[in-house]
Amino acid sequence: MTDPDIDLVVSRNTTNQLEKILLEYKLNILRDLSKNINVPFSTLKKQFIEKTSEYKNRYYGPDRSKIDETKCMARVWHKQLGPVQCSRSISCDNIGEIGLDYCKTHMDDQKRRYGRIDEELDTSNQIQ
Repeated sequence: MTDPDIDLVVSRNTTNQLEKILLEYKLNILRDLSKNINVPFSTLKKQFIEKTSEYKNRYYGPDRSKIDETKCMARVWHKQLGPVQCSRSISCDNIGEIGLDYCKTHMDDQKRRYGRIDEELDTSNQIQ
């Protein structure tokens, strides 16, 4: 593996500043455009700048609806999908042992607050 090019490494703060500058530039373009084409600035802003909730909540990751027997059998909470199977591999110490089909994190009963993915979800003991 090669070392990263120092000229290409940019801090998060720098990227945030660049995003703010670009947003202001886009807004200025839309203001000028709204004056020239007689379309309200708010309409242009809504159409070209503001993201809809449908766009924000779109999930692009792998399909998480099917149970994968090679992965940890704990159910976890995904912020966009809700309850899904843990994506970690089963701990190497436990492969082949009956009832020990969890990753290292979920070996502890306290860490399995949503239960097993192949069992019914029990909502009676969940934190509200």
